Amino acid sequence: METDNIASGERFSPEILGFMQLAIDQAKLASDSLEVPVGCVIVEDGNVIAAGRNRTNETRNATRHAEMEALDVLLVQRQGTGFTAAEVAEKFAACSLYVTCEPCIMCAAALSIIGISVDHTEIKLNSAKICLFTNDWMTLALFRYKGSILWLCK
Repeated sequence: METDNIASGERFSPEILGFMQLAIDQAKLASDSLEVPVGCVIVEDGNVIAAGRNRTNETRNATRHAEMEALDVLLVQRQGTGFTAAEVAEKFAACSLYVTCEPCIMCAAALSIIGISVDHTEIKLNSAKICLFTNDWMTLALFRYKGSILWLCK
């Protein structure tokens, strides 16, 4: 079964919806910890290989966004298998990130530098549907956003 994208009429596969649900689950964990409810998963070859949630309050570090947490998990995993940091970075290009809201400029820049793509994003602010991917900084060649906004809003 596929689900319609309200914004564009595009349809999403159960696999994509499943990845988004896992990102939403991470956001719920963040919310339960009194964090801004943002979560993400990193997928490679159809498998979730890392997940992250906001931990800025918990760590008292404003850079600990969900995307950065997931990237760090993946980096530690890959380095633990004998890959160097440079080899891990090369492998990021084969990965996709599913996140519950649009990456901030810090996270977008980090994702751009390592070459990971943001495939699908769900944005929900007080049940209002918004898309901020029209920002000029997002349209630069720096950022590889290759997916669609996945509306899962009520």
